Amino acid sequence: DKVNITWETNELSYFNVVEYGRGRRYRYNASQQYNTNLTSNMISQPSILLTLKKPGIYHYRVQSCDLFGNCAYSGDYKLKRIRRFRRSFY
Repeated sequence: DKVNITWETNELSYFNVVEYGRGRRYRYNASQQYNTNLTSNMISQPSILLTLKKPGIYHYRVQSCDLFGNCAYSGDYKLKRIRRFRRSFY
C-alpha cells in the first residue's frame, strides 16, 4: 500500500526526506530535491509517497533542508497499515 506524507515548512525547502520503518529504527527513506507546491504566502508544502509492504505500525519523521544546508527534523509520528483480506468466490 502507498501513503502520501505532506507537511508544511516556514521557509522554502530544497531537500526533503521521510525516514520510516517498523519501529523507531527508520530503516527506509524516500527523498526529493526541489521546491514543490508553493502557496501564496510562500510556505512550502513538500509531499512524499511511501510504499508500506507489510501490515503493522510504522514510525516516520521528516527532514527538510533549505538551499544553504540548514536542516530541521520533525518529531516521531506513527501510522498503521492494516491487512487487506482477499475474497474468494467459488
